[in-house]
Formats: sequence, structure tokens, C-alpha cells
Amino acid sequence: AGTYYLTVKDTSGNVSSSYSITFCKTTLNAGSGSVSPSYVITKSGNSFTLPTPTRSGYTLNNWNTSSSGSGTAYTGSYTVSDSKTLYAIWQDSSKPTGSISCTNNVATSQTVTLTLEDSTGVAGYYWGTSSTYSSNTYSTVGSAPKTTSVSKTVSSAGTYYLTVKDTSGNVSS
Repeated sequence: AGTYYLTVKDTSGNVSSSYSITFCKTTLNAGSGSVSPSYVITKSGNSFTLPTPTRSGYTLNNWNTSSSGSGTAYTGSYTVSDSKTLYAIWQDSSKPTGSISCTNNVATSQTVTLTLEDSTGVAGYYWGTSSTYSSNTYSTVGSAPKTTSVSKTVSSAGTYYLTVKDTSGNVSS
């Protein structure tokens, strides 16, 4: 990166006007993901196609001038005006998971353990006899743990359903 100058002198000692070209370095910071190349050298004023970084369980939301995502967002291509760093802004795309286990098999009621897991944090869960989950019917679990267990008592026959919601709004299958 930098500005380069060219001045030509002929054999008679005549000197031409000076010419310049400026190149800028754009650093691509993928955060917890990976990207190739990790930087691009481009002539100021030119554009380049932004590469698509990868990160397991996430999709790229945009490239941004701020690591928090509060700066200028770019998708597709980027026109270079000066040297700077662009940060990958990620969106969690992994679905949370849940499991149900039962510890006592012969009784008038059953105690079941619901295990809730997600890589970014569990926001809540639905537990009940309706197979239709609605976002306003889930119970919250506190400070968004990545793994938590909840005990429930079942005293009525029927099919029970567990749906887990993560902090990004993703819902288990």
C-alpha cells in the first residue's frame, strides 16, 4: 500500500511531468471464521468482489467497517478509497437442540429432564402437549446458558413436545 511516483528523464536530460498511482490495503478480518485472501491490495478508486468467509454454524451477514457491526456495511463488492480493515459480521444459523429423558418408569407421575443446548445460548423452550410452537409460548431460562437442564413432572398421559429457541431466534426442529 502507498503512493508510487514516476518521473521520466530522457537522454538529453529533459524531465517529464510526475505521475502517481495509489494502492490501498484492505484487510479482511473474519473474526472466528476464516477467509482467503486475508487482505487485498487494490488501486485507489477500483472495486473488488468481497470473498465469502466461512464459519461453522454461521452465515455471513455483511462485511463492516466496525467489528461490532455498527459501521458501514458492504456486501458483494467494495470500492477502495483508503487502506482499512473490514470485519465479517456473522449471523448464527445453527439450530438449538433439546432432548428428553425420564428417570422413573413405574409411578403415578413421571419426572422428566429436558436438556437444552445451543452454541450461542438458549433463550427459552416450549414444553407441552401441543405440537404447534408459537414464539410467545416459550419459557425463558435466565442468562442464556449454552447448556441447561430443566426438570418437569408429568402426571397426565399424552404426547409431549419440546422446542428450544436460541438467542438468535433460531428454533429447534
